[in-house]
Amino acid sequence: MSKDQNLLLVTEHYPCGAQESYLETEIEYLTRYYNVHVITTDTDRLMTRALPKEVTFSRPAEKTGGLKRLFYKIQCLLSHGYAEEKAQAKERGVWNKKYRKHTLSALVESKIMYDYVRTLEFFEQEKPLTIYSANLNNYVYGLCCLKEYCENGIKVVARCHNANMYNPQTHRRRDTLNYIVNHAIDGIYFTSERCRERYLQKFTTPDCDPNLFQLAPMGVRGQERGFVEPLEEYYIRIVSCSQIEDDKRLPLLVDALSQVEHGCIEWDHIGSGAKKNELIQYAKEKLGSKTGIRYKFFGKLSHDEIYELYRDTYVDAFISVSISESVPTAMMEAMANHIFVVATEVDGVRDVVNNQNGMLMPPDITAEQLKTVLEGLCRISKENIEKKSKAAYQYWQEHLNADINCDAFARQIASEPLESSKEGSTEDSFVQTGL
Repeated sequence: MSKDQNLLLVTEHYPCGAQESYLETEIEYLTRYYNVHVITTDTDRLMTRALPKEVTFSRPAEKTGGLKRLFYKIQCLLSHGYAEEKAQAKERGVWNKKYRKHTLSALVESKIMYDYVRTLEFFEQEKPLTIYSANLNNYVYGLCCLKEYCENGIKVVARCHNANMYNPQTHRRRDTLNYIVNHAIDGIYFTSERCRERYLQKFTTPDCDPNLFQLAPMGVRGQERGFVEPLEEYYIRIVSCSQIEDDKRLPLLVDALSQVEHGCIEWDHIGSGAKKNELIQYAKEKLGSKTGIRYKFFGKLSHDEIYELYRDTYVDAFISVSISESVPTAMMEAMANHIFVVATEVDGVRDVVNNQNGMLMPPDITAEQLKTVLEGLCRISKENIEKKSKAAYQYWQEHLNADINCDAFARQIASEPLESSKEGSTEDSFVQTGL
């Protein structure tokens, strides 16, 4: 397929910060079929990840001020989208002050996105355009409304993760203008069949076209591992890879390591974050003089540096005690490098790790329970660890391989865009026909 199509990739953070790490791999496949332009809603953080050289990038110079938001609220109160969402919410018996506030806020975010995209030179190019939102968020409806503004056909698709439906920490439902989005978008893609079925059951109405909701698993690259001398029996090396933030619960892992009585463990952590200095100090206090425990903080490593570490260092297991994990990219990368995963059974982890290819722990695991898990790992023979690692790698090959999944997803959305439902529009079409 020739690259005569444009793709606008809309993100929350990427290529800034460390979130949405799956896009680091996925974008390489998207560039095979598209001329790609990336925009992000993250206006605060610096760009931290390099984009492929042919990809262009932009973002709003600043956040939208209060006066402009007030003007947008008034516009959105009069919009077609507000009327539709209100009618559906009333029919379901959920139209209350909180829902009304959320609906209006989401429409304002859509209006902001709509106006910004219309200023992009990329948007005005006379080529077929696919708009791909990496998350099913509030602004997606604004992207859908762009289809009515442009005479050229535009296709709008989005990924939906479990965290887009339910808050990972509170488990409360997240509505993102679901009714009007479901009837305006050209496709919503899910990382697992479980996630797709949940959306169909909880966030759609009988008049929705089920063909719009498709399965598109994530993928990461793998690499063959040469022979690396394992540690001696009863001595294991575990690795964790994440931001050092409260939801990753790394102090819990420190507490568990400090209680280990049987076995020797080396813990390596990859990643940085706001709580880095606190964690380093806490580990020094709890583990500094602990017999049989060694630890090392590598800080932030690039994707290539992580793969180099996995290739050249023997690792018995990857461990995560996080309370939320929407897209477990780091776990997938460990499995792609012949490392089995021990993780709390939360959010997207269930779509990747099971007790055959790894080990699942309770979401609310305590330090005492985690200590027992760690001592159990020390008692597993290197032969059985190798079997687990082979099972993890095989699962990656069959279900998480980027050369299969990411390429298939890029091909799936790289199709001829739909014809525009309207020919041209006026400057206030956002209010008249869309929002």
